[in-house]
This record gives sequence, C-alpha cells and structure tokens, in this order.
Amino acid sequence: MRSITQMIPARKKALAVFAAAALILSACSGSGSSEQPETSAANETPVSVSTAAGESASAADDTQDQAGTAASQKETAGQTDAAAENPQPEDEEGGVPDILHLTTTYESLVDTDPETYATILTMTVQGLKVNDEKYAALCENVGAYWDAVWDSVQEQHADYYADALEFHNSMASEDIDAYYSVEHTAQAVRSDEKLLSFRHMLEGYTGGAHGFYEEYGVTYDTQTGDRLTLADIAADYDGLYETVKQELETEYAANGDLFDDYAETLQNLFYGDEQPEWTVDRTGVTIYFNTYVIAPYASGPISVTVTFAEHPEYFKAEYIPQESGYIRQIDWGCGDMDLTGDGAVDHLYVGSDVDENNNINGYYVSLNDSTVTRPDQARLGVSWVISDIDGRVWCYVQLYGDNDWPYIDIYELTKGAPAYVDTLQAMELSASCTGPENFCLASRLEFLGSYKGYEDYDLREDGHPSAHTETYAIYDYGMDGTLTAKCDLPALAGVNDYGTGGSEATVPAGTVLHPVRTDGKSWMTMRTDSGEYYRFDVDGDSYGTRNIGGIPEFDCFDGLFYAG
Repeated sequence: MRSITQMIPARKKALAVFAAAALILSACSGSGSSEQPETSAANETPVSVSTAAGESASAADDTQDQAGTAASQKETAGQTDAAAENPQPEDEEGGVPDILHLTTTYESLVDTDPETYATILTMTVQGLKVNDEKYAALCENVGAYWDAVWDSVQEQHADYYADALEFHNSMASEDIDAYYSVEHTAQAVRSDEKLLSFRHMLEGYTGGAHGFYEEYGVTYDTQTGDRLTLADIAADYDGLYETVKQELETEYAANGDLFDDYAETLQNLFYGDEQPEWTVDRTGVTIYFNTYVIAPYASGPISVTVTFAEHPEYFKAEYIPQESGYIRQIDWGCGDMDLTGDGAVDHLYVGSDVDENNNINGYYVSLNDSTVTRPDQARLGVSWVISDIDGRVWCYVQLYGDNDWPYIDIYELTKGAPAYVDTLQAMELSASCTGPENFCLASRLEFLGSYKGYEDYDLREDGHPSAHTETYAIYDYGMDGTLTAKCDLPALAGVNDYGTGGSEATVPAGTVLHPVRTDGKSWMTMRTDSGEYYRFDVDGDSYGTRNIGGIPEFDCFDGLFYAG
C-alpha cells in the first residue's frame, strides 16, 4: 500500500502532514454531534504565536529601568487596583465574563549543509496551548491536536529532507541559496467560555514555480472540549449554505474567478463526504476555500463571512455573544473590514516605513485615505483592532524595541482617521480573542526571573486597558516551567493561587515548584507537583538585592534566570 505522501503530487506533498495527523486525532479528540456526514481524514486533520517560555535576551540592568518605567506608566494610565476577592466585572447574569488564557508552543526541525551551513530544510509548528485548568477536556484535546501535528511533521521529515537535499544540491552550481520550508502557525479568532476557534495556516515552499498556502479552521466547545462541525452551531444550515453560495456567485463567479463546477464542489462540502473549513469569531462565521478547491491558484485564497448581525437566524443563540464589541487580529498588517458597523468596508494598514536601503525609519498606520507615520525604528509585531460596546474603535500596534523590549502604541480609529493616543510599555496583547469587557495582556516582568505575566483587562472609554487585579498569572516559566529549592525556605502554606490565607511553613530543599502568580514586586505563589500552593514573600526591589527570609534569591532556587 502506498503512503499518503506517495499519492500526492510533489507540489502538494506538504498536505500529507495533515492526513497523517488526522488518524491520530480521531482517537484522542471528541467531536460534537451533527447531522452532517463524518469528516474525512484529510479534513479532520489538524492543520496549525512564539512560545511564552522563550524570552528574548536583554541586559538585566536595562530591563530593570524599563520595568520601572512600565510600572509608572501603568499607574498613570489609570488601571484599576481592584481587590483580589472581586477581580473581574460581572456580566448580565451575575457571573464573570470568562476568557481563555492561551499561550503558544513552538517546535522545529532545521537541516543545514555541514560544509556551507546553508539551510536545506526547515519544518516548524507554532501551536496553541490552553492554560485554564477548569477546562480540562479542552486543554487535553487542543494539546493532543498540536501534538499530532508535530508527530506527523517528524514522521514526514525524512521524505522531505531527501527531496530538499536534492533540490539544494541542484541549485548549488548556480550559487542560489535554495531550501524547502514547511510552517504551521495558529491564530485564535475566538476564545471565551463558549467557543475556542482558531485558524491553522500551512505555508511553505517545496519546489516549483511558487510556494503554497492552505488555511484550515478548528473550533471546540469550551465546556465539553468537543470539536464542532459547522452544523453543530447552525440553527438554519440550509439558509447558511444558500447565503454562502449567493456570495460566491456575486463576488467571484460573476468575474470568472471560480472553476465551472464550483457549485457542485460547494454542495459536496456542505452536504457530502467533505466539510467546509470555517472559524467563528464574536461577529460571525467565516468559510475558507483554499486554492484549487473552487478556484485556480491565480484567484488566491477565497473566504466568505456571514455575520451574526446580518443573519442571527442562521446560528444557535448560545453561540452569539450578548454584548457587542470585538478584538480582531490584523493579518499581515492589512485589514479590510467594517470597523464601525456602518456597513462600509474600511481599509486599515499597519506597516514599516522602509527606505531604499531597507532601513526601518518608522512605521505607519493608514485608515482609508488618512495615514499617520511615526519615526520609530522598532520591529513591528502583530496589530489588533478593538471595538467597545459603544462602537468606538482602537488599533493596538505591537512593537519590539532594543533587546526585544515589548510595547504597544494605541491609536483611535473611531473618527475615520488614525489618531495616536498613548504607549503602553512592557506589554503584549495575548492570543486571546474575546471582547472589550475581558481580554488578556502579557507584561514583561523582571521579578524572581524574566518571564511574561498575564493579566485580564477591560477597555476604558479612552482606549486604555484597565486591569481587573494587580496580580499576574505565570505560564511556562523558564525553560522547563520549574524552580527547585536549593535550601529550606520560609513560606506560607495552604494558600490559594492568589497567595491569600495559609500559615507559616518551611519548604524543604529539593522541592520542585511551579510559579503560578505574582504581584511582580513583593510575592510569588508556587505550586508543587502534588498540588500544594506556597507563597514566598520577597524583600528587595531590584535585581541582585532581592531575598527570601534573608536568603539571596540566587541561593534560593535552581532554575532562576534573568534574560540577558
């Protein structure tokens, strides 16, 4: 029997990674009930933003100064100092608007020429990790999804390498640095108490005239951890199908962009042996059509979005957010969308201002016919659009300065032109995509080591984030997520993860500890492998001066590290 790889043309060989992973996933991931036929292996396949553990290098003294500036700015920005016992605002039903805390994972295989060190093949997987223990099934199934993707990449590596080496050698005589690449990346589009939905992008180059790009949608029920089909969230599946069909006919087929048999393919995707690729955010559902599915390569990827506002009757009420507002990532710095809900498409672009010598002189934010340029030589990261419940719109532009120091520039877009508002130091917008009432930001912390601390926020009327508490959750600390006590250490035992309650105790030398929460200045709670929580109170206010019970911090723990 031939392998999946052998049955696929060389240009499409990258897709074999997904088919192999699908067989693994079918045994480890639940699925929601549906009237639709079971998805085929090729479409059930998990198809794949930097690891939180991988902190960029920076000088310790510089980061201490920057951290002080960031803390001062956070206070002047007016972020709230709510009590830990009432950390988040209540929703209409008296509960807390929930949010999933997502971080990213990273795995890679890189092959180089042993003589020239030139790259021959790169294969990477950047996946998502759910860190909310109360959603245990979701955590397990999402983890299994990305584990299967990585397993399948490793299984296919030998075949890819053989082809990549042949290609590399064939180009060597022409002095061309040629190599194969296969990259899986993930982008969350919704992550709340109802749904986790993300885009899994596969792109790369495996020979031929051009590279390839495929996009897949994966959606889970947050409560059960089950993977859902489009029919699972639809109240009127037939109506949804007809609307997508009409949109394709009007926007694409009329211009000759689609294959002649696109309608038959579409019907099979909705009602036959296959499944449409789709995601759901807080504004509606998007259906994706990869190249060669209903259109030639020249037409590029095609998608159709059906919004909750236009067609609420197509979707089950429990999946439609009760509050307005959204957070949305801008793809590749470009966003064509209705920002303000007036029915008109707005054209938003965020990009680097580069001269003829490829020097970065700054960056620009352009909205329709208005552009603002700032003279900042920082590296651009991902930008986000945030709209509040009253229809005001902001753009958060992620930037990385010296030593990869993160900061966010805020622009208001409400009046149709970008207007600079403020800069948030030491902060990154997390992969979580909910609404303005509850979203997550990561702050660069330098306290008992260098890491990211995650905190929940809501959006103020002036576009600034307002923190629900003054504490930070810690995920993926250091290289392996642990610290080990070097000696007996004083602590409070029996506390919760916020560090409250408990009684004085001694943590024995050799205890393995997982940092879980801190205020970033005076205490940190850690969990043992057996689930016990300890709070360590810290004296001293800067690198090299901190101690626990009079013991210098570097004499307290193995695994303690500061980037730089």
